[in-house]
Amino acid sequence: MEENTYLEFKRQYTDNIKKEIVSFLNAGGGKIIIGVDDEGRVVGVEDLDDCMLRIINSVRGISPDAMSFVSVQPVVKAGKTCIEVVIEVGTNRPYYLRKAGMISRGVYMRIGPSCQPMSQESIMKMIEDYGVGHFEENRSLEQKLTFHTLNKKMAKMNMPFDRDILLNMRILDDVDQYTNLGLLLSDQNPFTTKAVYIQSSSQTDLDSRREFTGSLLKQLDDAFQYLSSYNKDHSYPQMALWEVLTNMFIHRDYTKRGSNYIYIYNDHMEFRSRGQLIDGISLETVRVGFSESRNRYLAEFFYHLQLTDSYGTGIHKILDGFDDDHEPLFVEVPGEFVVTLYNMHFSPNKKGREDNDNGEEKLLVYLKKHPFITRLKCEQVLDCGPTKSYRVLSRLVEKGKVKKIGNGRNTKYALKNER
Repeated sequence: MEENTYLEFKRQYTDNIKKEIVSFLNAGGGKIIIGVDDEGRVVGVEDLDDCMLRIINSVRGISPDAMSFVSVQPVVKAGKTCIEVVIEVGTNRPYYLRKAGMISRGVYMRIGPSCQPMSQESIMKMIEDYGVGHFEENRSLEQKLTFHTLNKKMAKMNMPFDRDILLNMRILDDVDQYTNLGLLLSDQNPFTTKAVYIQSSSQTDLDSRREFTGSLLKQLDDAFQYLSSYNKDHSYPQMALWEVLTNMFIHRDYTKRGSNYIYIYNDHMEFRSRGQLIDGISLETVRVGFSESRNRYLAEFFYHLQLTDSYGTGIHKILDGFDDDHEPLFVEVPGEFVVTLYNMHFSPNKKGREDNDNGEEKLLVYLKKHPFITRLKCEQVLDCGPTKSYRVLSRLVEKGKVKKIGNGRNTKYALKNER
């Protein structure tokens, strides 16, 4: 029996065992047998209980929480008691030593029969591949951070800028190291937003370029001011511009490299955010206002600073500012989520857009012949998408002409005077 990619021997417990566990979590899983020397000779473990306790405490020093992926149990080999540590492949990679942080001396990978520190480039690649679900909570690779913008913003809100609130908001972790959420809110935030004004439909005719840098809070203010300079005639609802911007930052996938982009044309604005919709969310659920944030703690922080309202209200604020002829367009493309807002002072381009008839009369005619209508049937009657059908039905309910029956997928609509 020899050491290999999935098997490691340890004569006795040492602190280095936690590095081995991390390396297996980040690779293909494996097994550590304590009480066997490097030559494969069984020597056994003297103080079984103490050794097992120290191993368990070592696992507790790994982030993200890896306890459910590691089992520790006594085994008998060649008549001697040893300890077998079985490590499964972790689902929240990369794993790292909490005290060291997510840097080379804290992140390890199993390569052949040895445990090797990962390079910063390899760590970032693993975050991009596996780390979407917990990016905010991971320790920032950069710890020399300043928070001038955040401090000013919190002072205006009469909020203290101290250790307790930074811990509570998860800007600091439990060992006083900055998290990636802290990185996003810091003056050193590496993620940027780029804006381009294009005079004609050709993207080669570039009239103005801007790149917004620094804290997400600064980028939000700067980008909104920039957009407002192109909206002096109120071609777009200011609230819609604000909501689209905040959603770009809150829902962006920060494990993906590259910037968010804003393209400003004469007749529309296009907002391109890195990353696609998270699992379980579809374009249909987005259009009707269902929301689940990829960056939950960032969303909560924006809420506490009164930059956003509660989850799910933003989409309605975007839609409510436009008439049916200029209804915003939501599209998912490879690697990006795109929102298009149309200039209300331009005649709508009907190609590929929904019929500009508001559809209310069509639905009333249908309901006079049928006892009820579903949202899906409404889309068929109006030959439109779920967004327009939802809005037309909502208007009829508000006007008291139609009543809503049930909730969720079983929702139906009937004439108010019908049973």
